[in-house]
Amino acid sequence: PVSVADLNKLAATPSAGTLTKLTFWGCDLDPKAVDAFKKFPKLTHLGAWGRQTDDATLGRLKEFPGLAAVALRA
Repeated sequence: PVSVADLNKLAATPSAGTLTKLTFWGCDLDPKAVDAFKKFPKLTHLGAWGRQTDDATLGRLKEFPGLAAVALRA
């Protein structure tokens, strides 16, 4: 599994500013994960677990202006 701490470590690297596609099936899309994913400014495609994703969290995806595709797994 990928934790939010792992996402934050990746976000602290120089490549965070260039990554456009991230898929972490071991990470649930919850509010803390959304905060971490926001650290990737060019993100266009996002994949994550959706087991703990609620309507409010899905609504926060509007905070990603370039996001074109989202894949959630249950």
